[in-house]
Amino acid sequence: MALALVMLLPKRVASNPVDNRSRWLMTAGLVLIGIQFLTQYIGDFRSTDATKAIIINIAFFIPSSALICLSILNLQRQGNLKTIEKWIWVPTWVIAMTLMITAAMGQDLPNEDKSSQMLLAEIISSTLYGLTQLYYSYVQVKELKRMEEVLNNYYDRHRDDLLTWMKLNVAFLALMSLLVPVVIFASKWLLTCFGAILFTGLFYQWTCFCRYVISSDARYMSKAEEDSTKVQNETRENSNIITLSTEIEQRIERSVNQWITNQKYLHKGLTSSDVAKEMKLPRYQLAYWIKKNGYSSYSNWVTTLRVNHAKSIIVAHPDWSNEAIANHCGISLSHFQKVFHEQTGMTPAQYIHSV
Repeated sequence: MALALVMLLPKRVASNPVDNRSRWLMTAGLVLIGIQFLTQYIGDFRSTDATKAIIINIAFFIPSSALICLSILNLQRQGNLKTIEKWIWVPTWVIAMTLMITAAMGQDLPNEDKSSQMLLAEIISSTLYGLTQLYYSYVQVKELKRMEEVLNNYYDRHRDDLLTWMKLNVAFLALMSLLVPVVIFASKWLLTCFGAILFTGLFYQWTCFCRYVISSDARYMSKAEEDSTKVQNETRENSNIITLSTEIEQRIERSVNQWITNQKYLHKGLTSSDVAKEMKLPRYQLAYWIKKNGYSSYSNWVTTLRVNHAKSIIVAHPDWSNEAIANHCGISLSHFQKVFHEQTGMTPAQYIHSV
């Protein structure tokens, strides 16, 4: 997997510094975890020296897990990692290794026994590892929510499909962060099972990462991020005008109502940037109007307009198929029944019988 990231992806990701940096972070994490398992296998430390086995686990798991987490977080943040996120694992690693090596050097008991100092060092080290990984999980989940909001405020429908793989991987990494501190003390067969699960999860993560960076998904996300940044900057620059000018608010209202009257929302693939241009409004003013009128996002507003129109079509043309209604309202058939039920609490067929 690491070789594929190094040798097969460069041509696809070299032009994108964010993807390229994430590629190297994930490669480093995979290499370290590979070395860790290879070292354990060659030395057979589980059978010959359990203390050394645990030290090796701690030594490699902390940096490898952190690097893999950072590869995902780097994608989420578009390369803008904070200093604490980059280096929080380093003091964890230093403290853990210091405690473990110091305790091991002072241990005079046979290998199968552990001194209280060694046991305490192992518990503290594994706890520090778990807390560090939980911190990364917290940041990643927070970023996922932000990314969902960014997508919903740019595209005219929910684009959860762009983030599904990332959600699963964040959940997997969080689960591993809870299991590793326990498994490193486990018996050999349990560690083997854990290794199989770990490599399966890593293979899935690697596959999804490669697909994401070479597909159009990453570009879709980048466009939404760029628009979000632009809106935030414009909102800050014009905050006083937005909150105080009644004349501007009235102009926004007229533009939005005219756009709705002309049923422009029936067109497919409308981004919020496209709609703002059609209304001849700055993007931040449209975002302000949507939020002021109680909609959770741009996609929620457009979906509400389309579903309301679909309801009128169902009443006027009860013989129309769901596919015909969906196409007329600018919604894909696969998405139509889902959003209709979300908005009305009924399927189209149930709605026909209710009116």
